Amino acid sequence: MLCDLVSRPTFAKDDVKMERDVVIQEFRSSEDTLEDCVYDRHLERAFKGTPLAKPILGSIESITGITRERVLRFYRRQYVHQNLVVAAAGRVDHDEVCAHVEKWLGEIKGRSRQGLPAGTLGENLAAQPFIQVLRRKAEQAHIVLGAPSPSFRDSRRFEAMVLNGILGGGLTSRLYQEIRERRGLAYATYSQLYSFVDSGTLLMYAATEPSKAPETFEVAMDEIGKLRVKGFEREEMQIVQTQVRASTILGSDDPESRMQSIGINEIVFGRYRPIGEILKEFDRVKPDAVMALAEESLKPSALGITLMGPLPEKPMREWLERQREKAIGKKTLSKGALKSKRRRS
Repeated sequence: MLCDLVSRPTFAKDDVKMERDVVIQEFRSSEDTLEDCVYDRHLERAFKGTPLAKPILGSIESITGITRERVLRFYRRQYVHQNLVVAAAGRVDHDEVCAHVEKWLGEIKGRSRQGLPAGTLGENLAAQPFIQVLRRKAEQAHIVLGAPSPSFRDSRRFEAMVLNGILGGGLTSRLYQEIRERRGLAYATYSQLYSFVDSGTLLMYAATEPSKAPETFEVAMDEIGKLRVKGFEREEMQIVQTQVRASTILGSDDPESRMQSIGINEIVFGRYRPIGEILKEFDRVKPDAVMALAEESLKPSALGITLMGPLPEKPMREWLERQREKAIGKKTLSKGALKSKRRRS
């Protein structure tokens, strides 16, 4: 059935129209959900001028302009033989799966792979710094701070995983402990790592009452600065490594997660990467390398800042600019002091 859907879709005109209407409703729902919307607006600025700036849902104009003929052209261009990856996990027999693939997908034509070659967006593409305040009617103010981060193909993404974990990746993370547990400024606060083929970004998020937005922003900037300048204790890194190892191993026992891992690694790296190989790469991460990435990525001048909610745009933007300038001007540790701190860590 799956092969039939991929190899012989009908794309009936009425079905295309109905699905187009559904996506428009999904788009409008996303615009009403500010926790989703703020990420789209942030990425639009961070990767302006590249495909990464375009929201996955598109726009009302792009959706309404979709016709059956356009869908068919896209399908015929992209759904070709060399572009398809079939991944299976669980109680399956490899030879049997291959036989089914040959039988039911063998008729798909096309030889040239239109996949994900390196350098699609430029080898040195990085998330750009900016400040934007977007006024919206809402109960809360939504804050996103974004830093440049290694791409999915970059071996330093394992250092980025540790950095994300220490900063906001769990209940023991610095943002969660300081913003939520100690100060009660926000219920939702965390960081997420977005690793794309040619680039990446580390996004830090908090949703708070509008009156508490300035304090929440200041606390987040302070935690970012302390991590970048003063480093971290070895115990913090060990907690993150344990959490990531555990989630990776548990994920490998889930057939759907394993299947997705097989497919993604085949598309990006062109080969299967066993769980043991990934864990070894993660285990090789050193505190010095994490600190070097923190120094590079978390510079105040490199951050993208988005604030969305019921706040005045111009005054808040000017205040954010002053706060960032103040953070840039803060005295940092000397190289000698930093090395000493690293040895203690």
